[in-house]
Amino acid sequence: MDRLEFTKELAKKAGEYIKENYHKKKEISYKENKETVTQIDIGSEKIIIDAIKKSFPNENIWSEEAGSIKKGSDYTWVIDPLDGTNNYVFQIPLFSVNIGLWHDKKPVLGVIYFPITDELCFAEEGKGAFINGERIKVNKEKMRNSLFLVDSNINKKKQWQDKLISLMDKSFKMRACGVFSFNSIQIARGNAGLCVDFNKKPGDFAAPLIIVKEAGGKMTNLLGEELSLKNKEDIIITNGPLHDEVLRCMKK
Repeated sequence: MDRLEFTKELAKKAGEYIKENYHKKKEISYKENKETVTQIDIGSEKIIIDAIKKSFPNENIWSEEAGSIKKGSDYTWVIDPLDGTNNYVFQIPLFSVNIGLWHDKKPVLGVIYFPITDELCFAEEGKGAFINGERIKVNKEKMRNSLFLVDSNINKKKQWQDKLISLMDKSFKMRACGVFSFNSIQIARGNAGLCVDFNKKPGDFAAPLIIVKEAGGKMTNLLGEELSLKNKEDIIITNGPLHDEVLRCMKK
């Protein structure tokens, strides 16, 4: 079975379920960390996990809501069944389904589907990054011409505020969209040049990472190190040429 085609079809199936329930009343609950979760998050997750268990029963799964399902495999599927739950609850049409596959400690494919705009973003190791079949690439703009995307909870990141303000002053404009997958894709497709986001879980970055890389960009933690599925990560994404400059600014 072709893993990429399987994942693309699965992301769209979960996305259609999410879209069908977009205008319906949501049952909202809260996790221990006060993050929002709805019955639609759970339903989307079930669609994805059931399909993976059926087609790849011996492979590990990590999901935003269900946690870790370990099978002792070198392959791990990493899922965020609804990235942008708060937007979804308030009917802001910016959210996605994220499915990534990692082999050992590296991503091998990633799929992100935005149900409202019907944009299917995907990449496979060594084969480029695409949106609805069209290849995408990062821009090569300098800082002064680059859109800066930032964590929507910037008001809570007091220890980083001076550094983020410095980047805002150096860049063209700043935007806070509230969805990490969306920020990642804007850099991958050349619409933005840099992003700084905090406290991201594996479900947030596992799929976007390979899409950004295959588009020619770069995604690391704030120390410039590779991301790990074992940790929550504070993350920098850039078009590549800006990466060292952003790292220096965040380290000052």
